[in-house]
Amino acid sequence: MKTKYKNLQDAIEILMFDNTLKIFILLLLTYEFHEDNSIDHIAECLFSESNKHKILVNMKLMKNFKLEQIIYVIIHEILHIILLHGNRLEGFNDIITGLATDHVINNNINHDIDKLILNHVSPPTDKYKPFIIKELVDENMSCEDVAKYLQNNMIIHSISLINNKNLSMTIDEFTDYFKNSIKNESVEVTYSINDNKKYKTIIPIYNNKNENSLADRASQELIENFKIFKKDIELKFKERGLKTGKCFDLVKNEIKVIIPFTDILRKIFKNSLIPDPNKLTWSRINKRKKYGQFYAPGTLRKEEYNNLLGCIDTSGSMSRHDFALVNGVLREFFEYYSNMTILYHDTKITNIVKPSHPDDINLKKFKGRGGTSHTAVYDYIKKHESDISTIFLITDYYSNLDTIHTPKKYSWINDKVIILIISKNGKKSIKAKFSKIIYAEDIIIE
Repeated sequence: MKTKYKNLQDAIEILMFDNTLKIFILLLLTYEFHEDNSIDHIAECLFSESNKHKILVNMKLMKNFKLEQIIYVIIHEILHIILLHGNRLEGFNDIITGLATDHVINNNINHDIDKLILNHVSPPTDKYKPFIIKELVDENMSCEDVAKYLQNNMIIHSISLINNKNLSMTIDEFTDYFKNSIKNESVEVTYSINDNKKYKTIIPIYNNKNENSLADRASQELIENFKIFKKDIELKFKERGLKTGKCFDLVKNEIKVIIPFTDILRKIFKNSLIPDPNKLTWSRINKRKKYGQFYAPGTLRKEEYNNLLGCIDTSGSMSRHDFALVNGVLREFFEYYSNMTILYHDTKITNIVKPSHPDDINLKKFKGRGGTSHTAVYDYIKKHESDISTIFLITDYYSNLDTIHTPKKYSWINDKVIILIISKNGKKSIKAKFSKIIYAEDIIIE
């Protein structure tokens, strides 16, 4: 980790060799760490879908910082990444998100400095003084709790762009501006909390949430990585016999991220619109067309993945809640599918709906007859397979799917994107292979 700035190099060496700070250099080594004097704040972290997160520091702005203050900034950015602060506060505006996450981190770092748990660390001063909500200093609150507090008690008087001091706006004007801006910007916020006294603070705002949502990174690998990380960090502290402070408790205890089921489903539907090269039927041998002694690939090379069939299990064990979760997502994606068909069934097909408008999509609970079989459904798909590209099944999986879902019985299985959505109380043991399997419940990473 070489740098032309001696004070940054010295700060990194302190991180490496001080026992109370070693854990942070171990974390830093797993990220990309760069100097970037073009950013308009002292530092920022960029979240990546592949876990190759980046931390950027502007050494021109920190040229007069003491070593202890540079270390403070680095630890601050590391904690943002560990705690997934880039995506945790859905529903809050970007100003509140930035301030709430900054307060949680700065409050915990300052506590550990005061208790002498962290050595060689001190907060920056003047305009880069860390944001803290004084009345919440002794409160052990998550960033979600702090965001709610700010939403209820904070008045934002003005927002100014760092690179354009003449451009000042209200929170509503800023929201409209930011939606139409593709740039990441740092802003100076003038605010008051519970009184008439005005304060100022600088925070970076990142316009990349849509690209790096939690749903994009929701995978079993991510969950396992977090579990391994927590065990690893606990072991490292035990090995060194270090006292653990609030920063460590943040890492050990507060990593609990809820990924909504609907977010994951949106991602899956979005991906299903992109053809999988391995499933394009024209590229495989077509045994129905024989040229002399040879079989040739098919000749129809235009293949769409935008014909959707939904197969809804209405047996007695399915709940209205299971269907309600999917309704909204289907309505959002209606415009992307040229044809959508909803098929309701238990042991037989009981109803077929072809919505012509998003409002026509209303997956609902029919009076089930107790049992479930997918044979009639799979026979229907076989009959109409040329008109179907993507299939989603909502079921509790107490059915005959493990028996019939095999290419030997239904050859179309290899050609379709098949999404299996299992109800919250559905069967956990799945033997058959599907394109995607998702349970109708939120994923919790902790």
